[in-house]
Amino acid sequence: AAGVAGFVGLALALRELLAADTASDAVVAYLVIAAAGFLARFALRAWSFLLSHLASFDLEQRLRRDLAAHLARVPLGEAQRLGSGAVKKIVQDDVRG
Repeated sequence: AAGVAGFVGLALALRELLAADTASDAVVAYLVIAAAGFLARFALRAWSFLLSHLASFDLEQRLRRDLAAHLARVPLGEAQRLGSGAVKKIVQDDVRG
């Protein structure tokens, strides 16, 4: 909605500028609405980007912690059969994917 408000404000300002009797106060008000809409759009988009990354990293950390707890309960023979490279791949690479 914030992005649309910016475009609507810009369209209204252009309509006012193209009118025969242009009111400069109205043009300034519409341009302020447009600028506020575009700034709000940018801020909300940046905030959502940050929030999604924080959620992703939190999920990755939880998965690794749960996986490490599960691997601690795996019999030693099974862990040796897998090998350290396979365990590292599971914990590091597969969780990130």
